[in-house]
Amino acid sequence: MNKISYQGIILFLSSIIIALTVWILLFQNQKPADPSNEAGKKTETIETTFVNKENTFSPPILYGVLSPQTQTKVVMDISGKIDDDNIDLYPGKRFKKHDILIKVNRLPILYNILTLKIKFKKSIQNTLDTIQKLMPEKLDQWEDFYKNTQRTRPLPELPTMTIEEENILGKNGILAAYYQIKEVEQKATKYIYTAPFDGYILESSITSNTFVEKGKALMVLANNKSEVNAKIKLEHLVATENMSNVYFTNSNNDTIGKGSLKKVYSNPKDSIYARLLFSIDEKSHLIPERTIKIVYPQNEIKDTKIPISAINNDSLYLLFNNSIFRHEASVKNTFGDSVTLNTQNLPNNAFIINNPKAMITKNKE
Repeated sequence: MNKISYQGIILFLSSIIIALTVWILLFQNQKPADPSNEAGKKTETIETTFVNKENTFSPPILYGVLSPQTQTKVVMDISGKIDDDNIDLYPGKRFKKHDILIKVNRLPILYNILTLKIKFKKSIQNTLDTIQKLMPEKLDQWEDFYKNTQRTRPLPELPTMTIEEENILGKNGILAAYYQIKEVEQKATKYIYTAPFDGYILESSITSNTFVEKGKALMVLANNKSEVNAKIKLEHLVATENMSNVYFTNSNNDTIGKGSLKKVYSNPKDSIYARLLFSIDEKSHLIPERTIKIVYPQNEIKDTKIPISAINNDSLYLLFNNSIFRHEASVKNTFGDSVTLNTQNLPNNAFIINNPKAMITKNKE
């Protein structure tokens, strides 16, 4: 019995040794994996781009305030009564650049200018004989200057003079009289206010009997170009960055204009809102300071951007409904090694194969 147990143990150990020897031989005969084959397998991976034509942009409802781009307060540098024949200056009245808007009574200063010019012309006339004797070649230009000096028009510029001419005119008091008239004419311009641009009156306190006080605001003028200011929560800024075109509606949902986002202003001290500035097409009857709705276009088809390698022989390969089929490539724009497609005729939620050559090579193998 002991002999049989001993022989069984010997056979069991022998079988284990033989199994280990076979396993070692098999392990030594195995070849290591070829790294080049592994790399080759990686290049055959099929890459895709998802086609999603739906516009996922869902903008918040925005309201903005319509206001002119430029506003100017009208202040006069003199005091006096508005002329009786001054035009009516009421809010909403439109005007053109350089139109005379305000005329303050200036009869005293105009009478002063007239008196000074009469004396001035007489002095020039008396000096023409002297100029003819001493400088006959200069006579024509001074006669022209004399003719162009008129009572109802600003003084013309003085002719170019030699030192001898300046001495003659200086002795006769002509130069001093000229600059005196120029100074009074400059003061007279302060009695008239002309429009600085094309626009309309926002505010006005002027009537035909208004007495103008120096330095007091009389009107607020606005130019014809308008803009829309709005506030938006910072969390919605990402959505609005994609919108380049908007249109504006009034309380009746009537479209009153189109525009685009010009600038986004953020204030470091405001952690909730940012300010948006929109341009708006010029309209002739928009009321400023009115709140209007800013509407964003909806359901726009988005462009699909793919690498240029996705196009093979002017065609795309699409993976759709578990099938692969070929489709003509309609390129919209090219940007380096990428293109954007006109996705109007592509099926939505399909996959464009970005490296179709790898797919074709793999099928051949």
